[in-house]
Amino acid sequence: MALNSSENNDSMDSSDSQDYYLIDLILMIASSAQMDLGELSNPFLKTKEINLPRARTSINMLVALAQKTKDNLNSEEQKVLKTTLETLQKLYVTKSKISDSTSSPNHS
Repeated sequence: MALNSSENNDSMDSSDSQDYYLIDLILMIASSAQMDLGELSNPFLKTKEINLPRARTSINMLVALAQKTKDNLNSEEQKVLKTTLETLQKLYVTKSKISDSTSSPNHS
């Protein structure tokens, strides 16, 4: 149930508006993952930090969303979800490799 004022209910509950709610949700989760991958600054701390477990959780939420909504998304929603997931997964792999190389002892 959307939280809208009564005079906005008719315009806000249209199918077009609801499409944007899903895209907004995808982008909100993606922003959280980007923060946890050190790509965006934490708006409260004004710092960039890497938290791979939390980033993995956000990415897994998007994977679950993709699985649960399979064959029930319009083309724009599919494109946003697919490209967002691909970008985040590639970034996660890159950050994981960097983290592994900096935390492993140097074997020379």
